[in-house]
Amino acid sequence: IAVWDLAGKLLNRPVSSLLTGRFREEIPLYINTGGPDDWFDKGSCREWAQKMKADPHGWNTLKFGFERLMGRGLPPNRYRAGQLSQMLTASELEVIRRGYENCREALGADMDFIVHCHNEWDVPTAIGLAKAVESSKPLWLEDALPVWYSDSWKALKQASPVRIITGEKLELPREFLPFLMNQALDALHPDLVFAGGLTGCRKIADLAELFYIPVATHNVGSLVQNMATAHFGASTRNFVIT
Repeated sequence: IAVWDLAGKLLNRPVSSLLTGRFREEIPLYINTGGPDDWFDKGSCREWAQKMKADPHGWNTLKFGFERLMGRGLPPNRYRAGQLSQMLTASELEVIRRGYENCREALGADMDFIVHCHNEWDVPTAIGLAKAVESSKPLWLEDALPVWYSDSWKALKQASPVRIITGEKLELPREFLPFLMNQALDALHPDLVFAGGLTGCRKIADLAELFYIPVATHNVGSLVQNMATAHFGASTRNFVIT
């Protein structure tokens, strides 16, 4: 990222024009949010949705997991960071389904949202989550299985009624390629800092384009990363959102 930035300064040209030229002059952004304070109180859901819609930045895509359901429908500490292949029960999935349906009702049909996971679930749970949130029409289900490729990802995509995406913890094109070759994702989600900077992520996007797969980007870093991601998005044909 730093070398591309230096080249742009020396040549007095934006990095996006040095990469490929621009496919777009603006890129769409989404924002992370915890969701409503109380997912089962319609007033709380409406208040949260109105706050999101009134934000001066004009967000129309949100990302949120179901951590706020813990202790309010789900047992406390239901999610344990770093523990792989955890499972949810049928009754817990029903709580999640009702919670996301309330969020969708409050948001209406004119905003998109992403269901956020943390690479923690087993295959039946991931499939169950996809089916539970189907009625809420999310943009996609993110990071539902442990990080690296296995045929479990292919099984999830084949069974899921919603789009499946992952990639924020993968590094370099070689870790993305098995997902593409095995048709295991509907979209990729690299992070410029983890996945090889502007050069590495351009290679990942080019690979994805061969398989007709769109690319979103994970982006929770500094202003430098935010601007680098903007130039990446402007210069990547199959880019959709960051």
